[in-house]
This record gives sequence, C-alpha cells and structure tokens, in this order.
Amino acid sequence: MANLERAEFINHMIKVKGFVTRKEVADHFEVHIDTVMRDIEYMRTFLSAPLKYKKGKGGYVYETPFEMIFDSFDDAVFYYIFVKRFSDSFNITEVKEQMKMSTNNIKGLGTQPFQWV
Repeated sequence: MANLERAEFINHMIKVKGFVTRKEVADHFEVHIDTVMRDIEYMRTFLSAPLKYKKGKGGYVYETPFEMIFDSFDDAVFYYIFVKRFSDSFNITEVKEQMKMSTNNIKGLGTQPFQWV
C-alpha cells in the first residue's frame, strides 16, 4: 500500500475521531509500526502536516487545523497527469523540472516513477 493512501487514512481518522494510533494504521494496512512512523514523518515533511503525539489520547492529532492537498490518491495522480500534459503542450521546461522534483519527493505512490520525454 502506498504511503499516500496511508496518509489519507491517518488524516481521515483524525478528522473523524480526533486522533489515530500507530497500531490502528498498522493493523488496517497490515504493515509494521515502523512503516507507520515513516508515514507520519512523510506527512510532516512533505505534506506539512502538524502531527503531534498526545499521550492523553494515545495517538496522533493535528496541533493546528490541517487539510490535505488531495482528497484521495486518485486525485493526486489526476492532478499530476493534468499538469504534465499542460506543461508538455507548452514545452515549459521550468514546470517540468518542478514536477520532477515533486515526483522525486513523493515517496511510495505505489507506481513506478514516471518517464519524462
């Protein structure tokens, strides 16, 4: 399972019940707790999610209000394809370079890296 999908789940659980535990995520996706910790770090680093562990809740919460950029993995892929085709149609080198960097920063999308032409 891609870490973006787990990030969606973490976000959803925090929105629904106010917090999420590492065990909850690990059990749901059948991954190791260390994988969940990497996902949380991914969300903090690449999605700027203000995640904080709260002992009283036994899980992670958002310190400040937070909205994910995309509602789903499919939305992220759709956005990527749209921007790539748009930049290809105008041959915008700078946009392509930014997208390459963004793609390289998004780890574990569950697909092979896109090939740039």
